[in-house]
Amino acid sequence: MARASGEVKRTAPHRQWPCIEGSPRALRLAIVAQRRARHLYIALAPPNQRVCGMSVSVLNAESHFMTTTWPAHLRQANDTVLEQGRREAISDFFATGYVAHMSGQTMKGHDAVAGVMDALRRAVPELKVDVNILVQGDDRIAWLRTCRGTQAGAFKGFPASGKELVWRDMVVSRFERGLIAEEWVVTDLAERLLLARKG
Repeated sequence: MARASGEVKRTAPHRQWPCIEGSPRALRLAIVAQRRARHLYIALAPPNQRVCGMSVSVLNAESHFMTTTWPAHLRQANDTVLEQGRREAISDFFATGYVAHMSGQTMKGHDAVAGVMDALRRAVPELKVDVNILVQGDDRIAWLRTCRGTQAGAFKGFPASGKELVWRDMVVSRFERGLIAEEWVVTDLAERLLLARKG
């Protein structure tokens, strides 16, 4: 039977490692779901070449496939949740058991994400966010978030100043099953709010 050009075909294993062949697009998208020492392996190949699971050719799916998408995931999360304020999209980016450690306090769940989002957007309705990736590890990313916008509303006891605020959050995000599961955040927002009030 003829095989469609985009279909992925598994071939006989070599040295007990998974091998796949197919079109370039299919090869890039194919995830070989075979557990070896508690890992999922992903096989990538140049066009029209078969790849067997050898050294660099077979990579841990969690540390390769997901790390190539985590930066985009973080940027989209900030754009969708913080900039656009879409509460219904929180579950697309954050795990149900999400935990955030911020300045001596711990917040949990999607409600915590929604609460921070609502408070920030009330204070800075036209919030703009830039994400800069610093370091990637096996299951986490260290990154810098730069936020800016005019403070049009009160925030945590600081009255609206009508001035532009620019603050930075240093964040370490841990991923689990493709979603943000835990974060550690250090921010200079309080300092910037204080300076805006004094100025």
